Amino acid sequence: RGGGAHAHAHTRTHTHTHAHTHAHAHMARFRGLSRLWPFGSGSMVAPHRLVYANDPLSNEECGYPTNRVTNTKYSWWNFIPKNLLEQFSLHINRYFLLIALLQLWHEITPVDPLTTWGPLLFVFTVSGVKEAYDDWGRYQRDHRANRRRVTVLRDGKRQQVMCKDVLVGDIVYVIQDEEIPSDLVVLVSSDPSGCLYLQTANLDGETDFKVRQCLPGTQQLGERGLSNFNGVVECAHPNPEIYKFESCLRMSPDADPGDYLALTHNQTILQATHLKNTDWVYGLAVYTGNETKVGMNKRDPPCKLTKADTFINQIAIFIFCFQLCIVVAFGLTGSLIKEGDRNDLWYLVFPDREDDRWYEWSVIPLRFLLLCSFMIPISLKVTLDVVKLFYSKIISWDLLLYDAEGDIPATANSTAISEDLGQIQFILTDKTGTLTENNMVFKKCSIQSTLYGHSVGVDDAHTDANLQGRIERNDPHIIDFFRVLALCNTVVPIRNTDGSLSYRSSSPDEEALVRAASKFGIELVRRDMNTVELTVCGVREEYERLQVLEFSSDRKRMSVLLRNSDTQEIRLYAKGADDKIIARLRDEEDAHTTQEHLELFAKLGLRTLVIAGRSVDSAEYEEWQAQFHEANTALDDRQGMLAAVYETLERGLELHGATAIEDKLQEGVPATIRELRDAGLVFWMLTGDKYATAVQIAISCNLMPSSSEEHLLRVAGEGHDESLGTCIRAHYKLATQRPKEYTVIIEGHVLTPVLEHHKLAFSLLCRQANAVICCRVTPAQKALVVSMVKESGSMTLAIGDGGNDVSMIQEAHIGVGIVGKEGLQAARAADYSLGKFRYLKRLMLVHGRYSYHRTAFIAQYCFYKSLFICMIQLAYSFMSNFSGVSFFNSFSLMTYNVIFTGLPVVFYALDKDVSEETVMANPSIYRQGQKDKFLNVGTFSSWFFRATFQAIAVIVFTLAIYGPKWSEASGTPMDYDTVNMVGYTTVVMLQTLTIAYETNYWTIYNHLVTWGVVVVFFLVYLIYTYLPSFAFYMVMIRLYRDPSFWLAVIDTTIAAQFPVLAMKYVDFQYFPQYHQILQWMEHGYSSPLPRSNSKSSLLLEKEEREKGTRTNEQQSPAGCA
Repeated sequence: RGGGAHAHAHTRTHTHTHAHTHAHAHMARFRGLSRLWPFGSGSMVAPHRLVYANDPLSNEECGYPTNRVTNTKYSWWNFIPKNLLEQFSLHINRYFLLIALLQLWHEITPVDPLTTWGPLLFVFTVSGVKEAYDDWGRYQRDHRANRRRVTVLRDGKRQQVMCKDVLVGDIVYVIQDEEIPSDLVVLVSSDPSGCLYLQTANLDGETDFKVRQCLPGTQQLGERGLSNFNGVVECAHPNPEIYKFESCLRMSPDADPGDYLALTHNQTILQATHLKNTDWVYGLAVYTGNETKVGMNKRDPPCKLTKADTFINQIAIFIFCFQLCIVVAFGLTGSLIKEGDRNDLWYLVFPDREDDRWYEWSVIPLRFLLLCSFMIPISLKVTLDVVKLFYSKIISWDLLLYDAEGDIPATANSTAISEDLGQIQFILTDKTGTLTENNMVFKKCSIQSTLYGHSVGVDDAHTDANLQGRIERNDPHIIDFFRVLALCNTVVPIRNTDGSLSYRSSSPDEEALVRAASKFGIELVRRDMNTVELTVCGVREEYERLQVLEFSSDRKRMSVLLRNSDTQEIRLYAKGADDKIIARLRDEEDAHTTQEHLELFAKLGLRTLVIAGRSVDSAEYEEWQAQFHEANTALDDRQGMLAAVYETLERGLELHGATAIEDKLQEGVPATIRELRDAGLVFWMLTGDKYATAVQIAISCNLMPSSSEEHLLRVAGEGHDESLGTCIRAHYKLATQRPKEYTVIIEGHVLTPVLEHHKLAFSLLCRQANAVICCRVTPAQKALVVSMVKESGSMTLAIGDGGNDVSMIQEAHIGVGIVGKEGLQAARAADYSLGKFRYLKRLMLVHGRYSYHRTAFIAQYCFYKSLFICMIQLAYSFMSNFSGVSFFNSFSLMTYNVIFTGLPVVFYALDKDVSEETVMANPSIYRQGQKDKFLNVGTFSSWFFRATFQAIAVIVFTLAIYGPKWSEASGTPMDYDTVNMVGYTTVVMLQTLTIAYETNYWTIYNHLVTWGVVVVFFLVYLIYTYLPSFAFYMVMIRLYRDPSFWLAVIDTTIAAQFPVLAMKYVDFQYFPQYHQILQWMEHGYSSPLPRSNSKSSLLLEKEEREKGTRTNEQQSPAGCA
């Protein structure tokens, strides 16, 4: 940066002198203050950032970074130490490092250190390679971005520099369709009005064009004036708020405060956005590099630990504690036996250390610690990471989740939490754009207390002859109503090549209203930051736009202040939620009939807005404008001050009428909700719509049955009034008498005090409800509701489509974003994104359930196989005087986890216990995940006892058949290597068979890996036995030739496996689980097993009856039950 800055500084113009002096004075004052700061000169931070145009030296003294973008996690020199530090931050890796270091102590290790070092290095290498691959991709993207060519204005002329060399204070030249290189304050536009258009798809996913406006003071500078421009921007320090830029511009460094010009986000164009429909623009770089808004918004995704992972960690802790108990018990027993036999078995005693008695007593316990280290599988984390990555990929590859209409595939943004999709209990959903299409159509309206679009034979305002006739007669009330619809918005009209108009807007509601006005003859034809042009029944009208009082989720309204260019009349037009606008009317009694119409609209499931306005005289406007300028130039709490100023103008309004917009339900929403409810899921709808609209939508989408409107439990009350608590308690008493039959509904203004003072009572009430509806809620309230449900210990999924849903999506255990018309903010923030709501059923029932079932087996099997081989070692200790010696050789232990048992279990990720069609047809099977049927204390205990029993069987049968009292056919006594290889061969066969009969769905890959491991085992040991440098030389050749070896392996395998299979048979025949009954039916049986009396059987019979009832209802003619 310094080189570029100094090169620029040598030839700067004379106008820099004053700016430079001013900058030095400012920095001197700051340094002086910092010296007085009691905590040192580096502790004080200036309250705001000062950016000097065309003054690189002043900016350099402020220490601003260059525009180099860096997203890499590592550098070439710190990759190994940093990656190792990260890997050793995991407790399990530190544990295995300790074990590996202890194994270097040759006096205590019972096996070769390679048995731990080999797998540990393998795990670290796999994790390191993955991290390096990911970081290399980030480096390549950064390299391309940093070397992109950018045009800047330096020394009075345009120069090409690399993007990374753009400095704070540079004036950047951007042409149409070019990507913005850094955060810029726009100064001059090719449009004479100072207008420019921006596409922000890379920033927020919205494809519509945003309008930005140069300040008149900078626009009049022109291209030539920019070379001598020495203005100063005073702005906030870098922050992630992309819609907030509360700053000021001084046209010269010594400008008076009264001459400061207010800057907002309307004067900024942010990095990664694109200039559209504008030939060129000049902008002042205020934030660069990783300090841009985009850079400040880059965050590591929140770390979500799945419910299964939590239980797996608890298993690991239990096993560790169990291991310590074994170490103490067996170690002390071995030490006592050694002391007792010191004289008789003198040749086994360690060298005497009279001064280090603790040493002799610690050797055998440490031996057992190393011997038992296999109890916690070293490959568990890598195995789970691999299969979880696979889960995410098959979600993205699933063509049945692909939305062909919008060309939108399903996307898994998270690769670690798929199994939580199979254990969800509560779904919290947005309404607009999530349950509905977000395709707004103007249907009805109320104008001057007259209802249009709702009469006999008329269901649409567009076909209402009465409305059409009044427009043709130029009824002033009707014309003025649609004039407000065309003026009070932020819609951008685009003139197409054929001369027709199209509209772009970030709000589908606004676009629907403008289109409706256009169809009725009031057409928006042009808009820039200063003027709005309409044609009203063919007559042109032009308005000067004085101010826009912007919409916010708290205000729930927007207003525009306009001056008619012909009459010079100033009018304020407002539209918004009925409660916000009606409360600001001059006379609320005027709205009585309109409120009745609004209730009708809401019962029809339509979205409503109230339209109002009033005249503003010049004196009032001048006084208000002064207040607005003061608030708008404030650098602290600007939004709060502006809201207060807005309130002074938005009062005494005159009612124009109300609009009703239809937003149809998405295809398949009612069926999806019904079937997910059959799966045991409870739905909560969180919406900003009014009470009646929310209820109507809930009924139409099967969120609540239409017959249950009388069963609505409405939570009502005011503030801290005890009536709220009384209401909740009364509802709870009623709901507990008939659980899951009532629907709880609450409005936003009541929800706030409820969450503050009655959260527990409200939570208990909602858990008894059939469904919950929260209407008129803000984004922050949505997140608080999700948090409340999580605090009850329930698994939550939040689904939405807009930026106002991001907070609840990130708060939930699983966040799902719908790619809709409100952009990609929700989809990008979510763990999973879908094209339509109906795909949620397959995502949860198929992918979620399969992921949970597979992870449950894989995790428990990994513990089982490790416990199994450790139990054999411990059982052998009873026959070796608890000396801590290993039954297996080091090579066998090293290959056991990595090759012979590690690979087959990974391919269990392809398993399907029942077919996808069966799952979709029997959604109740999902309840198994909700109840932790596959991963709980009981299932783990069964694996634990299986490992223990089979270990005892293997060691007993092996030593009974191939014990030291026996000899080979040649007469040679059985040696240690021969006996342990008989046992180890049985171990590998047992593990292969366990995987085989636990696999429900065989693919070619499962066959290749499962049976291929057996072939690889015999080949590897055939090669190994021919190596003369090992004590194992020719052992396997002798065994392969001995028929008793094969007989011993078969007998031992049967002895260890038969009781397990017998218990599974009894369990399946007499106590089948739901999925086992469905498996039976898939094989051709039309009903559950005759011997089965289980709850699963009864549940299946009930589901079959309900399915038949629904089918009959669908097939019955109208009027017949």
